[in-house]
Amino acid sequence: MIFPLPKKTKEKLKQWLCRRWDVPYCPEEIPFALYRLIEKSPPLRVVDVGAHRGGFMKSISRICGVSNGILVEALPFKIEWLRRDFPSKEYTIFACAVADREGTIEFNLNPMSDTSSLLRLRQEMPELSALPEGHSEKIQVDCKKLDDLVARAGMDRVDLLKIDVQGAEAMAFAGARETLEKTTLILTEVSLKPLYDDSATFFDIYHLMTAAGFKLLDLNPEFRGPDGELLQCDALFQRK
Repeated sequence: MIFPLPKKTKEKLKQWLCRRWDVPYCPEEIPFALYRLIEKSPPLRVVDVGAHRGGFMKSISRICGVSNGILVEALPFKIEWLRRDFPSKEYTIFACAVADREGTIEFNLNPMSDTSSLLRLRQEMPELSALPEGHSEKIQVDCKKLDDLVARAGMDRVDLLKIDVQGAEAMAFAGARETLEKTTLILTEVSLKPLYDDSATFFDIYHLMTAAGFKLLDLNPEFRGPDGELLQCDALFQRK
């Protein structure tokens, strides 16, 4: 008779095997290169833009702890989840989109909510044919500059900034010039093709980051087209 191993035992066995054979190992769903940088770090000051359900912040908290966390999310129904899961005082939650201006802005809510964006998804592209079909709904959401949100939360330094805004990364960074100056690590989603109208691509973000004083450490594949073509990555940057 074969008895199933407890989850913790299986995780420790997996970790031992990966290290034994020099295979990248990460117990959380974050890029391995980021995990290696923070696994022995003291608690971090973290800004998560496009927080969704808070999975990224939870992972960082389990790895090294979070001393001060900001979660930014535009979709109202996800804000309720975040308020439920992050009730403690070290977290600040903002219900808004981020860009280079303040006010009310039109937001595209797609059938697959994780692809929702300030920009229109180019669903007619063959590369996106595997995504759920359906019509996008346009909603009005508040829009803020990230610089203002970080200042309101009283965060004087940012150890880790994560941006996941579906093609609108350049818009987010345009309102974060002061924040970038006091940030050490940036993890941002980048597209190798413009999957949204007027969206930035990896090449745009790379030039923006290097001009702001960051170097590229790693690219972690995230999304491929039906034929296997790599379309999106998570890019990890570190201040030089």
